[in-house]
Amino acid sequence: MIDNLTKILTDNLNFLLKTLGFFIILYCFFYFTQPKTSLSIEDRIKLDSINEQIKILSDNQKKFNESVKNFENEIHVLSDSLTKIKNEKIIIRKIYYEEINRVTNFNDKQIDSFFSNKYGFTPR
Repeated sequence: MIDNLTKILTDNLNFLLKTLGFFIILYCFFYFTQPKTSLSIEDRIKLDSINEQIKILSDNQKKFNESVKNFENEIHVLSDSLTKIKNEKIIIRKIYYEEINRVTNFNDKQIDSFFSNKYGFTPR
């Protein structure tokens, strides 16, 4: 069996060497024809500058987002205050409406007494 293997290798040695040589030449061709991927110093400086600008913009964006959150909180507080004032206004409107309806049923003496108590005015 070893004899068969050595015979096959010796018969095909020329083909194997040519195939191996072809692949070595093909590898060298692609190795030397591909462009270099290294950056020049100027390009590296530009990239570093761009990275610094991106970092500055990122920091500014974070500050802006914090400001927006603060404004949103203030808007929420103001909205709550406005809602509270609206509710108080509705309650006061109901009280005055009831008072006006009550006053329409007063006679002259009750009206004089009402204004005297309310504004400190006494009729003569």
